[in-house]
Amino acid sequence: MIDSMPPPSSSPNAKYILVGLLLIAGALAVVFGTCRDTQEEEPKVEEQASAPNNIERSTSLGSNTLNLAEVEEKAPAPEPAAPKRRARRASTEWDCEGELAASAALGVINANRSAVRSCYERRLKNDNYLQGSVNVKLKISPTGSVEAVHLSGTLRDRTVYSCIRKQAQAWNFPAPQAGCAVISAPFNFTPAG
Repeated sequence: MIDSMPPPSSSPNAKYILVGLLLIAGALAVVFGTCRDTQEEEPKVEEQASAPNNIERSTSLGSNTLNLAEVEEKAPAPEPAAPKRRARRASTEWDCEGELAASAALGVINANRSAVRSCYERRLKNDNYLQGSVNVKLKISPTGSVEAVHLSGTLRDRTVYSCIRKQAQAWNFPAPQAGCAVISAPFNFTPAG
């Protein structure tokens, strides 16, 4: 009996290699075909028939003529004038010409000193080393109420400042003479030892 064997085949991956080579050849044909197409097209340049300054040059990259138009010289533009500044009065919300008796202002501040100290002591429970000064600047309206509060100083705690601001806005002073008045009250805070 004669065994019939199938004819020997080349490598099992041969068909994949052949397909890969065909794809690469097709891609190269596309790339080189588009490169050749773009090299054959020359950019279209409009030529001016009556340009007085035609300079010709020859390069392999572009057109053979270069047109330079004459540039008109213009007079320099005048420099703009400096803006005029209006003379205005330096008024701020803190400008007041009224007067408040020192004894009357001190009486209201001393009556509220314990409430201000309480703002500090509440925060002292969270920070045993909290200390510093706070200057409370108040604008007193013509009726004696507090119109504005500004706080500054070395004490760096927003919660204490916010509490003092709320307290100070509720204070009532005697009516200042001749309009509103501005006063300042310093407070020094150190932990009780």
